[in-house]
Amino acid sequence: MHRSIFRKISTHSAMAIILLLVLRGNADAFPCSIGYVDGSLNGVNDGSYPCIDGPSQDKNDQVTDLNGGNYFGINTWEFLQKQDTPGDLSTGAFDLGLIVNPDTGTTEGTWTFTNDPWGTYGQIVIVVKDGKAGAPADGIYWTVYLVDEGDLSGDWNMPTRDLSHLSVYGNRGTAQVPEPATLGLLGMGLVGLGLMRRRLLR
Repeated sequence: MHRSIFRKISTHSAMAIILLLVLRGNADAFPCSIGYVDGSLNGVNDGSYPCIDGPSQDKNDQVTDLNGGNYFGINTWEFLQKQDTPGDLSTGAFDLGLIVNPDTGTTEGTWTFTNDPWGTYGQIVIVVKDGKAGAPADGIYWTVYLVDEGDLSGDWNMPTRDLSHLSVYGNRGTAQVPEPATLGLLGMGLVGLGLMRRRLLR
């Protein structure tokens, strides 16, 4: 009887640990505070990008924020370009030919790189900054989105906020950025634990 109880506790503990690890690895796949950004490759939409919120009460994104925060495991981001909405287009290390439409501070629109950066940069992120009057209730002013390799255009959406600016940063390195864990991984883990539990209970 004691052995049976021990087996049940061990199985449940293992399931809890695996679930925790998968959810932790999948954190970037969950919706962030500021809407979403997606992209398309060869005219086919490839879905919303993984995202990470900026620090609470940090009112403006800077390259030092991204590198200091080690966003997506990278601390060598370079500022490429920023479009204020409305306002000027600022260019840093690379001219993307960035077009943000509309550029008047609305809640949704499109983004486009007319110059292809993928021969120079291995990873690119887009940052959208909240421009709505007053402080956001959750304290989050901006969110970072990891662009799928090869994408040159897509959509942005901020249903409860107004876009202040859209910034783009790039990393020249070839380091592999970890993909968020998928629900498929969770499913396989649970199936494996279920089979292990059946064997233990025989």
